[in-house]
Parts: sequence; structure tokens; C-alpha cells
Amino acid sequence: MDINDRQQQKAVLPWLYQYPDALILVSNGSLQQLQKLPSLWHEHQIYIMPSELIRRFQLTALPVLLAPQNHSHWRVTTAAALPFSAVDIVSWVKALISSAYALETTDNPSQALCQNVSILSEKLITSVPWKELFPIRIGLAKLGSGKEPSDRAKTSTGLCLCEDSAGMFHPGVTTGFWRPQRLVELTRSPGCLMALGGHKLPIVDQRRWGTLGSANIPKGLTYLHAHVYSLPLIEMLNMFTGIGGCTSDLVDFDLINLSEVDPSWNHPELAALISPDLAAYANPAAMNACTADGVAALNSQSMDNLHWCAGSWGSLYPLSGFTSTYGHFSDNTSLLATRALAKIHRIGLGRKTIGEEAQCHSKITPWLPKSQYKMSMFWPEPEKQKAHWIGASAATWGMHRHPLGKDDAMYLLWQYRDCCQTASQ
Repeated sequence: MDINDRQQQKAVLPWLYQYPDALILVSNGSLQQLQKLPSLWHEHQIYIMPSELIRRFQLTALPVLLAPQNHSHWRVTTAAALPFSAVDIVSWVKALISSAYALETTDNPSQALCQNVSILSEKLITSVPWKELFPIRIGLAKLGSGKEPSDRAKTSTGLCLCEDSAGMFHPGVTTGFWRPQRLVELTRSPGCLMALGGHKLPIVDQRRWGTLGSANIPKGLTYLHAHVYSLPLIEMLNMFTGIGGCTSDLVDFDLINLSEVDPSWNHPELAALISPDLAAYANPAAMNACTADGVAALNSQSMDNLHWCAGSWGSLYPLSGFTSTYGHFSDNTSLLATRALAKIHRIGLGRKTIGEEAQCHSKITPWLPKSQYKMSMFWPEPEKQKAHWIGASAATWGMHRHPLGKDDAMYLLWQYRDCCQTASQ
């Protein structure tokens, strides 16, 4: 409860009589304020609770009564409003804004606030910037206009040659295009699968809450859980048929990786074990170089040779779910989505699909080839017109993409594909 709110003080009085052993958690207040409370209040233990804990419980209204039912479920009851008086005008306005004091019960606050983002719906049409498919290159012909990776395969003839498993060479035509390939969701609620109907996994420890942190707290941190899905829309919608070797390695919507079962996502020290090379970049010179990467991401594309940088979003390492709170919501969630993608590459599930060496067979690479990717916010406020490069500041695309109460995010990842389209394919 808010100890400064007189309406809330009146509303919780029945609870104080009904539950003599209850703990009182107040969102703010001082020792002097607590000492002025009636004697009934001092029969209970009172703790001053930081606002961070309110966000971890995902409470949308105060005061509330939390009663544990088992290790992962809570019974939540919101107090009804008491008669309004002119003395409480400030409290009334605060209650109106937060829609507080409505009688509401739910078995589990985390379950109630696990967002259901219907992926296999009209959102595949309305929330995707489809013009990002262009340009499409077939041989020397270029269809449409748009940005291309500087490291794409370039030939003077538009022809290529690939060797099959039997050692036979087959001539073909070079092909290059963008395709929506992955979906990354970032959520505070552990085990919450927003892309799968808002269902929660029962195997996840519900105490591992994420947080957006607070920039007012020194060394404040943001922590979100990350889930990576395969979402090859071109194959799912049969948009490019008969292009053989240019198709994706995964052809259906599927869950690839869960951060909740990855201990290194929750512990930066463990994350250093799978990326020991970060020791080479933990110095001021390497960090200052990320400024150039941020400028490049704004003007053209991020720089692959600065693979430890994520442009203006910060450092790509360590590959964990923690980042500084000082950035904007769009910057912080984009950085964590990029780290989740880099983790996929580091564990051998990501391939390099750009360049002449990838035309015949895409290559597994432990490094994130940033220039072959761009991303667009899919939820809560989709980018419907264009995508952005990895590392591009949210000031150019996403400062307004944080609606009130929508503190989770989903990003659609676009991947450039260079391939050699042969007659045998």
C-alpha cells in the first residue's frame, strides 16, 4: 500500500483486523510517518518496499492483499474504494489514473499479466513491413529499391557454380534477398510464451521475475527473459516457390531457445564462459570504438569487424539478460534481442548467409554477422513501414514505441540470403 494515501489507509483496516500476522509493505514513507500511525498498525511488522518490488509483483493497483497458495501461485485481492472526501482529492486522482480500488481477484498475477500476442493471425500481414523484402537480386537484375548489406555477394556476370555431395559442379544464377526469419520475445514474466497464446510453462521458477529497472537507482539494471522462435514467413506463406537451395533451413514456426533453461542468461559470470573473448574487449578503447558502430548503424549499417558492439545500444557482451537501465525501452529491449540472437550463433544454431562463400552452403559461425540482419518491432507498437539496422538509436525509430503498461516486447528479425539458384534445385 501507499502509506501517504488516506483512502488506502481506510481500505486496509479490515485486513489488519482479519489477519493479525500479516506483514505490511508500504511503497514509500518515512520513520516519522510510520510512528504517527494508530496503535493497530504497530501490532504488525511494517517494511518499506521499493517501487522495484511492486513492478516485480506486476501490481496494477494498490492496496492489495497477497496470500500465497503454493510455491508459484498467489491469491491477489484488491481493496474496494471507500467513500470519497474532498480532503482526499489527490489520492482520488491517483486512483483514477491507475484504475485502482476495483474489486478484482486472480489466482496468479504473473498468469494474468502474461500477454497473449496472436502471431498466427492478421498480424502477419498488418504488423510486418513487407517492403523490407526488397530489393531482390536475380543475376544482374535488381527488383525494387532498398538497403542492401555491403558484404553481399557481388559478381560481374550474375552466374555462380556450386558443387554437390558427389563432387559434380552445377552452374546457377546468383540470388539475394531479405527474408523474415526469427522472432524474439522479451518478457518479465518467467515462462511466459506470448507468441504461443500467452501460456506459461509450469517448469519455470516463478520467483525469477524480470524488471525494467529504474534509472533513478545507481547502477540500475534491466533484466528480461528471452525466447527465440523460428518464423520463416516466406516459406510459411509459400511466397517464393521453386527456389530450391534459397529456402530456409527451418520451414515452420517453432521455439528454438528459452533463456529460462539457460543458466548463463541469468548469470553474467557464467555467460563469460561461453564467450571468453569478451576479455579482449573489456577496456576503454574497445568500448569507445562502439561509438563508430553506432554512427554507422544510423547512416548505413553496423560494422561486422566491431562484433563486440551493438551500435548505440551498448556492448553485445556478456551474452546475458542484464543491461543498464539508462537507455530507452526500445534500445534496451533491442539490445537484449540482439544478445539472444548472438547466443543462437554462439551455440551453433546460427548461420552466416551472406557473401560469396555462403552462396552454395550457409556456414555455421559463432560470431554474429550483424550486417546480414535488420529488425523491426512486432509488438507492442509494430514498425509497419520499415525495419532498422542492429545498433540504430531508438531516437530515429522507436522513442514512441512504449505504450503505457506494455513493458514486454517482440522483434521480427530479417536475414539477408545470398544463394546460387541452380537448375538441379
